[in-house]
Amino acid sequence: MVLTAASHVATPAEGLRQIDVRRDLRAIADLVGEAFAGELDAGGRASLRELQSLARLGPLLYLMVPASGELGGFLRGFVWEADGEVVGNVTIQQADEYGSRWMIANVAVRPNYRGRGIASELMQAALARIEEWGGEWVLLQVDDKNEIASGLYQRLGFEAVVTARYLRCFEAKGIPDSDLPDGVSLERLYDRDWDAMKHLLHRAVPTSARWLHPTRRTGYRRNSDAKLILRWGHLIGLSQRERLGVYTGSDLIGALDVWSRPYGEHEIDILMHPEAPEEWTAPLLYHGLRRLQRYPHQPITATLYDYQPQAAATLQSLGFRTTRVLTTMRKRIPKT
Repeated sequence: MVLTAASHVATPAEGLRQIDVRRDLRAIADLVGEAFAGELDAGGRASLRELQSLARLGPLLYLMVPASGELGGFLRGFVWEADGEVVGNVTIQQADEYGSRWMIANVAVRPNYRGRGIASELMQAALARIEEWGGEWVLLQVDDKNEIASGLYQRLGFEAVVTARYLRCFEAKGIPDSDLPDGVSLERLYDRDWDAMKHLLHRAVPTSARWLHPTRRTGYRRNSDAKLILRWGHLIGLSQRERLGVYTGSDLIGALDVWSRPYGEHEIDILMHPEAPEEWTAPLLYHGLRRLQRYPHQPITATLYDYQPQAAATLQSLGFRTTRVLTTMRKRIPKT
């Protein structure tokens, strides 16, 4: 989630404290819903619903949450209280299994309390806590339209890493019926293809952005599906994910991901080797979109990065519209 920053010093009546999930969860859910009204995508709305559902557990949270008030890797961070209510929140999440990378998941301030320095105080508290935990990197995302938040993060030492463009089409029409490029074939990828996929990721993804993709075998396995699951899902009409390798002979030069959902939003993604001809991207995407036609009336979404301009241009030519642009920023925690 993305935040709104504030600019000057907080008044003495305001206060920072650590999150206590047992007493703060409902207030945080309400705050996030208010601060990001109209900005959340489908995934963000689903996360907010989960947070609201958990908040409705009420007294049961005292049995689930330790005395520290923090819920493990799910909900750590700080809130800002003013006038007897929670008006600001920063949430911290561990981004890797080693505790070296951390994510600022959201910084939210109620609209009528912005401009008082609350976001800055919350961010500085979060950075200090991550340093205490031995973190080496802090990551966050900011909306390209939110110049105030971008300015705050830059002043705190964050630098831009990669920009993601979120595209959506209510129903793709007029997809050209073109063949695959000469000499190119598509084959389903499985766990055994990890070594070739790892090589592709290291060539196709800029060094600074590789942490966004599953560059470890465990991450790749989580995104692959067994044959039996795929066939069963297709037979009973459930969502089906196809990860297809783009081959020239025996060389893997790209990957096409197609995720069809009969009752939700379809997804499509493509990653190509930098030496592959740019003109191959369009027919491969056409092929992926045609595979989604078994459920033709569902919206289709794509998340493409700034190193995938050809793919973005192809989808936009078919009626996809940009719904949001988020820049991922990072900051190295200095060793003391």
